[in-house]
Amino acid sequence: CWPTFAPANAMNNYGDLADEVSGAPVSSGGGKVQALVGVIGCLGIAALAGVIVLPLLITTKSMTCDVSAPPSSFGTDLFPRSFTLDEMPEGFLSNWYGRAVNVNTMVSPKAAAELQQTPQTMGFFKDLWNFPHQAYGYVQNTPSGQFLRFRSTKPWHMFTTPPWTVETCAASGPGDLYQIERASYWDGTTHNIYRSPPGQERGLVAIAKHEQSGLDARAGLMTGFELNIAWHVSFLAPPPHSHFLLAAGQQFFDHDLLANFGASNWQVERFTKRNDSWPTGVEPLPGSVVAFTSALYDLEVGSARRRRTGHHR
Repeated sequence: CWPTFAPANAMNNYGDLADEVSGAPVSSGGGKVQALVGVIGCLGIAALAGVIVLPLLITTKSMTCDVSAPPSSFGTDLFPRSFTLDEMPEGFLSNWYGRAVNVNTMVSPKAAAELQQTPQTMGFFKDLWNFPHQAYGYVQNTPSGQFLRFRSTKPWHMFTTPPWTVETCAASGPGDLYQIERASYWDGTTHNIYRSPPGQERGLVAIAKHEQSGLDARAGLMTGFELNIAWHVSFLAPPPHSHFLLAAGQQFFDHDLLANFGASNWQVERFTKRNDSWPTGVEPLPGSVVAFTSALYDLEVGSARRRRTGHHR
């Protein structure tokens, strides 16, 4: 599309050379007009592509809260105690659709082998349109259709680390706000989790720590032999109870896929109060916070940049 500044044909070359030899000025008006027309043409094509593509891009990433949505079968927690996360293979089209992670029911290996049970998809995380900021949403599957249950948003940033803010789509309002924030600009493996009751200052309620748990070797038809770092995330109570575990997630990889895209999976388990053994002041984390923090690695890093271990968000 970019214009060429070369003469239209060989005859022009000979004419210009003759003018130079005779001392006559060389006319370049035709070349300038050609260049101007080419630039205008390119800008017109780019504008037309933007008019066509931008609405489609917004449509694929748009979804809003519906306060009339039926209640979740898991109540206000939105998730069961145990579930798995499955990075969707469409991640290689992240610039168009955005990254997405499925949330599936937990099926034990024994049940899968003896009872022929397979995981059921309860919902999925998807990239939402929130220009110029970032946003992800959790969409839950129900008999009445798919409904956005909560949004996690983060302001645009370059040299700062603003927190992710989790807001539910409950008819009664967002209620307590939770924020997930990197511990520092240089450390993306530790996130502080804060709760902000309505009209009150936020308080630290948990610390999520990602730690390397080994290497996973796989061979893909399209990618050859690969080594991926596997991660483990621990949700710990804040000081002085930093060794008390609130939830945990373990990453594993699907070796049946032809390519690395979509190979990442997580087994996640949340712990709830069953007796008085919990320390005073320590409360269980809502499912939305645990699920989003666990999915954040695949949503923000994903298969395409998995080896850049410092890119946790």
